[in-house]
This record gives sequence, C-alpha cells and structure tokens, in this order.
Amino acid sequence: KEERQLKRRSRSKEFVKGRERKRLNCKEREQKRHDCKERKTRKRPEASSRMR
Repeated sequence: KEERQLKRRSRSKEFVKGRERKRLNCKEREQKRHDCKERKTRKRPEASSRMR
C-alpha cells in the first residue's frame, strides 16, 4: 500500500511539473506574440488601429 501511495504521489508531482511547464510555455508564447505585435505596430501604426 505504501509503495502505491508513493508512486501516486510522485506521479502527481510529475503531473504538476508538466502543468507548470505548459503554463510557462504558454506565457512565453504570449510574450513572443506580444513582442511580434509590438514590432508590427511600430512598422505600420495604421494597421494596428484597424485591427482594434
């Protein structure tokens, strides 16, 4: 029983780590997208105003 609990615990920890990693990746992706938008707006301000 104890071994199973430990396995379950380790599995849950790994799962949490994976979720955190996914969240970080999502944040990084959002940041990259934002930077890309910023660059585009600098190049063409009239396009950004049209988008909004």
